[in-house]
Amino acid sequence: MTHRLWFLLSLLLIGVFLYYAWVILLPITLSAILAYLLLPAKKALIVRGLPNRLSTWLVFFPFFSLVLLFFVILIPIFQREFWNFLMMLPEYGEMIRDHLHHWQLHLTENKLLSQFSELKIDISSFMPDAISFVKSTLLRLLQNTSLIADILIYAILVPLFTFYFLRDADYIFNTLGKLIPRLYSNTSFKILRDINVRLVSYIRGQFLLSIIFSIYYMSCLSAVGLKHGLVLGFLTGTFFFVPMLTFYISFIAALIIGYVQFDTSLAFWYIIAIYMIGQILESFILVPG
Repeated sequence: MTHRLWFLLSLLLIGVFLYYAWVILLPITLSAILAYLLLPAKKALIVRGLPNRLSTWLVFFPFFSLVLLFFVILIPIFQREFWNFLMMLPEYGEMIRDHLHHWQLHLTENKLLSQFSELKIDISSFMPDAISFVKSTLLRLLQNTSLIADILIYAILVPLFTFYFLRDADYIFNTLGKLIPRLYSNTSFKILRDINVRLVSYIRGQFLLSIIFSIYYMSCLSAVGLKHGLVLGFLTGTFFFVPMLTFYISFIAALIIGYVQFDTSLAFWYIIAIYMIGQILESFILVPG
């Protein structure tokens, strides 16, 4: 009973600590994950005879240069597209409301549905409020100065921690290994090696799939001429690891924007075909079974 009580108290203390310290631990955790993903490239350079410090720089510098290039070139484009989308929300709302009202009149005037005319609902009544709420919420997020400050702090701390985690990876692993009792060390190291192989393979696969689907959706939606196609394509590919949810949100948003922009012309059906082909690629070719 005493051991169980101490165990529960320990869990409680750890939970309280994590609750109050997550802001501090988040950049450290992100840095540790990045260093873990970059470690195989560093080890490959060390095997070829390069010293530890030089190998660290040769892996660290190109990676964060690409990340910086991404933020400098692509983020302003996405920000502009997203801002334009926010500005167009009222117009989209008006168009959707008009279409819904037209369908509603058509249904209530249909002879087969005339018996349900008393169930007519004024759909247009809630559209302005819904659109206004979404727009104001997104604008508040964009104008949140504390959020911007947090991003800037993370942009400084994450590369710094990642470099030192990557440079001192062997020392960190050896120190953690000494904490394991010798009686269980061989079994524990074997299990950890198996986990490491499978985890790295899984993360690497998800990362490559995210890049592939981001390029596919961004290029195809932009080629069709869909407004905000870059943003939708990027989000669909980047959050590919969230099963189905991201796809359906992006698909519905693309259908709404496409219908408002193209009506039911050929371009609208191209958008549907793009997402259907993407699902076929995901389910049967790139991620089968």
